[in-house]
Amino acid sequence: MHASPVPRADAPLRRGRPPTPGLREHILRAAEVIFTRRDFHEVQMDDVARACGVGKGTVYRYFRSKRDLYLAVVFDGIDRLRAELEVAVRTSEPPARKIERIVRCTLGYFWDRRRFVALIHQHEHKPDADAREWWRQRGRLVRLVQDALDQAIVAGQLRRVESRIATEMLFGMMRGANRYRTGEDSLEALVAAVVDIFMRGVGTPSGRRSVCQARPTRTWMAPRRTVSLAMLSVLLLAPGRVEPQERKTLSQCIDLALRQQPTLKASAASVEAARDRVWQSTASYLPQVTANYSAVRRKASAGSLTGSFSTGQSRTFNFYSTGAQLSQVLFDFGQNLALIHAAEASAASAAADADTQHDTVVFDVSQSYFGLLAAYRLRDVADETVTQNEKHLELAQGRFDVGLAPKFDVTQAQVQVASAELNQVTARNNVSLGRETLRNALGLSAPLDFDIVDVLVEPPAAIDDAEALTFAYDNRPELRGIRAQEDAAAQRTAALERDYLPKVTGNAAYNWSGTTYPLRDTWSLGVGVNLSVFNGGLTTAQVSEARANLKNLQASEEALRQSIMLEVRQAVLNVHQAVESIRVADKGLEQARENVELAEGRYAAGVGTIIELTDAQTSLVSAKASRVQTLVSYHTALASLERAAAHRFTAD
Repeated sequence: MHASPVPRADAPLRRGRPPTPGLREHILRAAEVIFTRRDFHEVQMDDVARACGVGKGTVYRYFRSKRDLYLAVVFDGIDRLRAELEVAVRTSEPPARKIERIVRCTLGYFWDRRRFVALIHQHEHKPDADAREWWRQRGRLVRLVQDALDQAIVAGQLRRVESRIATEMLFGMMRGANRYRTGEDSLEALVAAVVDIFMRGVGTPSGRRSVCQARPTRTWMAPRRTVSLAMLSVLLLAPGRVEPQERKTLSQCIDLALRQQPTLKASAASVEAARDRVWQSTASYLPQVTANYSAVRRKASAGSLTGSFSTGQSRTFNFYSTGAQLSQVLFDFGQNLALIHAAEASAASAAADADTQHDTVVFDVSQSYFGLLAAYRLRDVADETVTQNEKHLELAQGRFDVGLAPKFDVTQAQVQVASAELNQVTARNNVSLGRETLRNALGLSAPLDFDIVDVLVEPPAAIDDAEALTFAYDNRPELRGIRAQEDAAAQRTAALERDYLPKVTGNAAYNWSGTTYPLRDTWSLGVGVNLSVFNGGLTTAQVSEARANLKNLQASEEALRQSIMLEVRQAVLNVHQAVESIRVADKGLEQARENVELAEGRYAAGVGTIIELTDAQTSLVSAKASRVQTLVSYHTALASLERAAAHRFTAD
């Protein structure tokens, strides 16, 4: 849905009768009262017209629709509040006094339009063009207050806190105090309470003294209920508060993946199948018992039944036969036992493959986890860059407006803002991609309904490559798997070599047969010896093939050991490099921040250029991104090392 553009005071007038001076503002004030008392869908343009004392057609001359009128009320209110705040902070007073003026101005603005706060916050969570415009307008308001807090921090009147968060907390306190005040509260009492609580939370003694010295000399004690109200607003009524998502640690994500990942379920099924094949091999080592029963209707002569040349007449009769047979390998020189051992080794190899898949899932989850954390950090960098570039644009525009800077400075700053906003779009999309990558690594079908804990810190991890290599040789499931395959191949070779030797089997049978019941019984008991005298060289070829396969596996094990050695040593070197890179990135970030501060000061003083400022800002963005990438590289390298060594070097 595309929203209609918000009417502006300087917008081209429609044809027809000229507008009445002041009538547009009169309509906006009347509409503001109505919109704050009713839901949007309950408001009619007739109501606004009656409140203004004009016809409905007159209202439509200024606003093409009810939505245009509503948006004009919202954005006009924000503009007027920002204009009043700009006047409030445009003084030579100490920065802490400006904070008090901001609180007084804001609470005073909403004192007689109490419900207007709720009206202007209705767009916080609507993903449309109007919401984007609302966020842009609110962003300008936030930056105005944040600049005042930054000045107070530089002047030593506020502690060195994150000014963006402190700004939102201050807005939340004012919003809560306005929302829940009663008729007993006075404007000055609320202003004093909010400022006192805020300054005691983030202010320094110097800042608090600056505020107190500027107040009239009097003994003041905030009403206990008012103070509690403001404190509660900080906790519960921050703008746009929503229930936070559950946050999972890396260990919790790994546990979830081990339960959900379908590749692990497939590996478990393969292990189960391999164990069943052990029982298949064991079966031939045990007695084999069969039973049978048959009932046949025959037509035969006595000679055909006995094999004689009797020419007796044929007759038709029933013939019944039943019995049981038993056979048992008595001695095969260990051939069946070797086949059982081969099946057991193959099952061990399948279990080692399952362990390898387990380690792969753990590594994939770790990599996706840290990749998502990097996306979050880089998104924050992109958001901060947009804010900073907009601040530079306002600075350039202000200098241009008073003739201290050329138009080029403004257009250059606009280009930087546009570039930063483009990077911001990419960064936000990377967050969405990172969440999808983590979801896939976890083996989930539904979207993620939780967030993750930010652990992009540098834990101590003194790792020696010799120690890591020992862990790898002892614990790597790939090595265990190929050793089990070698054992299986050796056992199969031994079993094939037993084909050169005789096999001794025993058998027994007990049968009943006859044409009528009761049947006559017969039994047999015997021993047999089987020996392959000549089979065209089949056994010799099979043995040679098995020995070649065993040599192949032995060579593959040596190649795997060398590959593991390289993998472990590369991972150790990458961890050491990442640790050193973090140190360098920290130093570079500190220098980049100092460079931006110098460039901003030089440009504000008129001795620097916009190119110098944008270059410094670009360097700062690059330094912040490098810092994030080095942290991610460290954790990714550590995860790679833990996978290569099959050993956990750090806790979650």
